[in-house]
Amino acid sequence: MVAVIYYIIVIPLLIAWAVISLGPLGILLAHIQWILQTNAITTMICRNIVLSHMDNQIFDITLYLNGQKEFLRKAKFINVREKPHPVHNFFNGSWQMNLPLLVVHLIRKVLILIILASLSLIPIFGPPIANQVLSGRRGFSYMRRYFALKGQSPAEAKDFQYEHLGLFFSFGMAAGILEFIPLFSIITITSNTIGAAKWSVDLIKKSQK
Repeated sequence: MVAVIYYIIVIPLLIAWAVISLGPLGILLAHIQWILQTNAITTMICRNIVLSHMDNQIFDITLYLNGQKEFLRKAKFINVREKPHPVHNFFNGSWQMNLPLLVVHLIRKVLILIILASLSLIPIFGPPIANQVLSGRRGFSYMRRYFALKGQSPAEAKDFQYEHLGLFFSFGMAAGILEFIPLFSIITITSNTIGAAKWSVDLIKKSQK
């Protein structure tokens, strides 16, 4: 479905630009671009929406099989930190400060999305570059289950990421390369989840020393 929508909406523009710039070779490059970008979009949708619950189960099973039964048992009794309701928080008297911060945050996210989308439209080289630019965020998303089981707040999880930024980028780069393989991304998402769980096992063992 993603491939069909992308082919109907985006590919005609890409082919027109590629043919003008590169001649007949542009048609071939535009179709390679179509395969790479639809694979990237499909992978993102599967990882964040379709397969998120299954990935959590795979993560937990990997921890269990690697001797972390006690860690999982304790995770069942984590005290959930309730977040203030966004509407109440907005109208609690400090909305004059919250509104500009919210607007700036939304503008930043939209600009990042536009930059990445523009970057990914560069023939052949654009999609892999955009893939690797997101390495840090990808590494963090694969470790999100570990932070949830440990009961860490979003701020604590981010602090941990910044303290170990190199590790998150390294893991995210390797995971991104595997996700980038067309037609095999669903399999590599699972293997990346297992890899993140193995990393979590190492972190748990270090914290217990």
